[in-house]
Amino acid sequence: MDINIISFYRMSTNILGETNNFLVTFTDITAEYNMMQKLRSSQNEVETAFSIMLPDQRIEARLKSVPEYMDEYDESTGMVKITGVIRNGGFRHVVNMLKLIADAFRQGLMELPGMDKNALVEAAVLHDIGKVQPDLKIGDIVNPKEAFEKGYFHAFRSADLSKALYNIDDKVYYLIKYHHHIENELPSDFPEVLLPMYRFFRLIDGLSAGITRRGSKVLMKINGTRIYVKEESSFRSYNQEIEMDIYTGFFNSRKNHYHKSW
Repeated sequence: MDINIISFYRMSTNILGETNNFLVTFTDITAEYNMMQKLRSSQNEVETAFSIMLPDQRIEARLKSVPEYMDEYDESTGMVKITGVIRNGGFRHVVNMLKLIADAFRQGLMELPGMDKNALVEAAVLHDIGKVQPDLKIGDIVNPKEAFEKGYFHAFRSADLSKALYNIDDKVYYLIKYHHHIENELPSDFPEVLLPMYRFFRLIDGLSAGITRRGSKVLMKINGTRIYVKEESSFRSYNQEIEMDIYTGFFNSRKNHYHKSW
């Protein structure tokens, strides 16, 4: 960063006969301004690309109508207090998933047998079109088990809507339908060849939720079939490090109850 210093000496004498000197410094912030413009442009490009690839422009409106909530969980009561409302949360969630897919693509994950970038993108765009959220406001205290619909309900609904309206193939259908099932709950007819994509899809679905709802910072590094993730949130209980192998299903998560600026 360039810094230009200009000195002005103002000759004035006070009652003690002292001369006052004034130094004025100007800092060139062009680089910082350009960086901010690039970040805004990047965000706009992602959203524009998202809008262009939608099979139906009504999907964007649908996703923007689905709110997401920021909340504080009280372990002693099992209740949550709503601390923020993200009105276009469904849309933001999908955009953040697409960014994670793009990051994995840049790191070579999609070159592995069993990974299909186009199927993952299509599943990300459509996986929440059947989601229904309660109408809550800041300050509300609710039982999350009663207020929020179980995830597999909207997953089934989204899969069926996507199949009927957009003629998705079986790979995308299975990814959407079972993205809220843990692996040992999958039905016996779930294709084993889809397991690597299923594991990755569930991972980025959870990471995107953290980015969207808690402003988490996520660093993802990929080495072959192994994915290493560091998630850091302003809510320290959500800080974690994840190691996962999309081929074997190995998964390890370690909570980090500290906060350090990235």
